[in-house]
Amino acid sequence: MANPVGTMFVELDMDTSKYTKAQKEILTAAHQSSLDIETNFKRLGGTSDAMYQAMRQKAENAYAGIANSAKSSANEIRRAQEALHAKITSLNEQQFGAQATLLERMKGNWIAATAAVTAAYLAASKMWDLADKAAAYAENVETLNFLTSQYNITGQQMVKTISENSDGLIDLATAAKISADALAKGFKPEQLAEMAKWAPIIDDFSASVGSSREAFETLVSSMAAGRERGVTQLLGATIDLKEAFGEQAEQMSKAEKATALYNLVAQRMIEIQKTGVGSTDSMSDAMDRLKNQFDDPKLTVGDFIIRAGAGLMAMFQSLAELATVFASALLAPVFALMKVTDYLGITKGKADEVKIAMDALAMSAEDLGKKAASNFGLWRRGCRPERNWRRAQVPSGSGTRLAGRERKILRWSEGSVKWQRCTPRRARSTTTPSLTRWG
Repeated sequence: MANPVGTMFVELDMDTSKYTKAQKEILTAAHQSSLDIETNFKRLGGTSDAMYQAMRQKAENAYAGIANSAKSSANEIRRAQEALHAKITSLNEQQFGAQATLLERMKGNWIAATAAVTAAYLAASKMWDLADKAAAYAENVETLNFLTSQYNITGQQMVKTISENSDGLIDLATAAKISADALAKGFKPEQLAEMAKWAPIIDDFSASVGSSREAFETLVSSMAAGRERGVTQLLGATIDLKEAFGEQAEQMSKAEKATALYNLVAQRMIEIQKTGVGSTDSMSDAMDRLKNQFDDPKLTVGDFIIRAGAGLMAMFQSLAELATVFASALLAPVFALMKVTDYLGITKGKADEVKIAMDALAMSAEDLGKKAASNFGLWRRGCRPERNWRRAQVPSGSGTRLAGRERKILRWSEGSVKWQRCTPRRARSTTTPSLTRWG
């Protein structure tokens, strides 16, 4: 037993007045605080949340009194319920503001909603149109790359030369489209470059065309098809094969007619240029040139749209491929389990069903992977032809081989091809080979 170490004295007060007084003070403070909040809200012209809740409770109590009364009819209860709903809705709108669904807001602002939908549709259509034009331009230049490889120039240089020879009056897209068609029909690059110079002059005096690009397109298409009538509409009766070649004109093939028409037009254009026609820059030419300056950058914008769209689609397809592969992996243990249950006779044919589903998922994943890889490739390179054209273009007869990391820059101007052999960290050397085919 422990030894005592001291004595403790305890005094008990049996009077509860002190505790009751403190409790009343807490209740009074809480009530006063609530009254102060409500008073402050009234000064601001508002109502506190507690007051709103009290009004809701008051309305619900009133409705409960009517609904639970034995003297209330069904019609009275119905009207009381409608009144309660209206009261609660009014209190909610006063406290939280009017609440409306998206459909209700669209109904109330149908003009703005219609304008937004129309603007989104027009924007999407415009973006699609820009992308479509950029893709068509890239395809035409790619075709030109193959058609012009025998002339030691690139399709991009062909297009640029036509635009420059027309003094900017033929846009890049038109130049690429017409050049690809004309070269495929037997024209040579120098002939197209010369006709690009004639197009603005023809536009100045011919009433049958409204722009230089239209003159260029009509002239090239008429010559390529050997149609004398089309050339005559541009230059008049001065272009007459029968008068120039006699009875031999009727025996000419279409290719011979095209060459003959080109020579006659060349002679006629020399005569017209001597008169000074086309030597001035009209307001119409300035407007066409300005329009082309706006249209040509759209090809770059369209290329960006294609690349961005391809990148987003590739990302989506990659995620879908991962999800498909994951789903196929999850079915592997299910397949093993179904094999066991089929073997034990618990199920029948379930393993084959799971196997079919796994094969379908695998095929889908493979297809998505191929599409994602294709779109990622398009996203990286875009549809700009200069990114895709990597074939070496060595001038014929030059006997020059480019080795290692050397590359070439080809320039075409004034009927000749200039090429530079460029090696990293080494000075450039420039050579201008003579090409008899350019005349």
